[in-house]
Amino acid sequence: MKRSLPYLGLLALVLVTFSSCSKKPDAPIPANAAIVLHINGESLSEKLPWSELKESQWFKMAAEEADGDSLGKVLMNDPGQSGIDIKSDAWVYVANRGKGAYSAFSCKLSDAKKFESLIKNASTDVKIQQKESISYIGEGSVLVSWNNSRLLVLGDASDFNKALNGQENEYDEYSDTQSSEGYGTDSLLAIAQELYALKSSNQLGNNDKFADLIKTKGDVHFWVNAASMYGNTLAGSLLSFSKLSTLLEGNIATGTIAFNDGTIQIDSKNYVGKELEALYKKYQSSNFDTDMLKNLPAGEVNLAMGMNYPPDGLKAFLSLLGVDGLVNTFMQEAGFSVDEFIKANTGNLFFALSDFKIAKEEKTIDGFGDEPYTYTTTEPSGKLLFGTEINERTAFQKMMDVAKQLLIDKGGMDDEALSKIPYQIKDKWFLSGNDSNQLQDYGSKKTDHSFIDLIKGHPIGMYVNIVSFIKGSMAEIGDEPMTKNIAELSIKFWKDIILTGGEFEDGASVSHLSLRLGDEKTNSLKSLNQYVGKIAKMAQEDEDRRRAEWETEYPAVVDSVAVPLD
Repeated sequence: MKRSLPYLGLLALVLVTFSSCSKKPDAPIPANAAIVLHINGESLSEKLPWSELKESQWFKMAAEEADGDSLGKVLMNDPGQSGIDIKSDAWVYVANRGKGAYSAFSCKLSDAKKFESLIKNASTDVKIQQKESISYIGEGSVLVSWNNSRLLVLGDASDFNKALNGQENEYDEYSDTQSSEGYGTDSLLAIAQELYALKSSNQLGNNDKFADLIKTKGDVHFWVNAASMYGNTLAGSLLSFSKLSTLLEGNIATGTIAFNDGTIQIDSKNYVGKELEALYKKYQSSNFDTDMLKNLPAGEVNLAMGMNYPPDGLKAFLSLLGVDGLVNTFMQEAGFSVDEFIKANTGNLFFALSDFKIAKEEKTIDGFGDEPYTYTTTEPSGKLLFGTEINERTAFQKMMDVAKQLLIDKGGMDDEALSKIPYQIKDKWFLSGNDSNQLQDYGSKKTDHSFIDLIKGHPIGMYVNIVSFIKGSMAEIGDEPMTKNIAELSIKFWKDIILTGGEFEDGASVSHLSLRLGDEKTNSLKSLNQYVGKIAKMAQEDEDRRRAEWETEYPAVVDSVAVPLD
């Protein structure tokens, strides 16, 4: 039994990878499920066939680990022989139940007898039990169950639920062990019975937002219900303080991942409750001003972000949460107000990093006997620049004066320390950074950086040059063969990240992330498989090299090592 359970996890992974996507969920997913993952195996298997996957170096290494195990062999060679309907949908989800939570994997069976035979052959000590129409095996906090048409694997997730709610397991002062309210075999079996009999009216598939998500074309779908995930414990504690629980009500994050040629695309939506929806509709963000990024000095930019937010919406947001009085009291004590903040800012701001590198640097410190000690280390460096657009200069200057005084009174800083923080007000921009020359050069001329066209036309846009970060880290990577080879491979494989969004549509804020690869013509899933395979091969070669070096340097030690008897 103990030997078979790890491979049941592998079974779940394989089945998820090869499950197909239907237009409506057909699994017993309860309506209160907090986290749901669905993978369109039909689409993925077209992009990366199992026959091609089996030729990857990482897969071959995994297959060697399964050698001698009947269940592992079947799964690695042909998962279709497991008795699973690999054309059915497969689901992984987490749901709260009382003070605890459970995780689940569910899919259809094409041949229950074949699946049961596979389980029996996996281990001689497997004990299959029967409860009404359900067959099951269980050990500790894991239950594997099935009937004539469906497989359902359950596990205790109570610790996960407690961690989310900021709760810790209590220790028994006499036994020095943790007390647990987790679910064992009997409890999981009771949950399984309920799920097999779950009526369609109580399933998540009837939720219009969830149904809309699953219909969206893509390879992977995910669903996160914040209110269900955090449960009544957190919501109740927030309600006792304010209306902060409004942030949880109706808060559902959904996303679709698609592996396309040269890119991995992630389209996401974040739904909110009725009160927040009304606020977002009233205070819409505008597209960020591209001029603030064109003002950046010429040269390679490692990371850049432009953003626009409606300052006048801040006051309504604080009022909605019920903290406006508290915030106003604090700001009045400092000599400022929310209204003055609104007057001071347009809502346009940006952040940029350029000339990133990790370089070797010599440092000298006092040694023993007053003798200086010099050593070499690596330190990250780069030019950081932050800017926000000023609306009313008088109000903004007052905001700066208040901030300075707070840093002195509350932050323990003095005028000398503050004078060392580079900042400048230039035209309509407040600028702060760690390089005085960059502050001076900002806005001296316009530069049409190539990344601006990729992120413009949205309230939020961000660009990350992955290759520049890898190249800038080469000194830290050093000359160790394997890590250097992986870095050089990664420079060719990765390209950049493009993030856009901030629009509010149909009750949700939307965003789009594109992770672009160096090879623009090959499907990104194929490229990822090849990339991981090459890294696995490098790791294997490095292990073989180290072993050979050890055997050459210490032949006597190697020869004297006892060979274990079978």
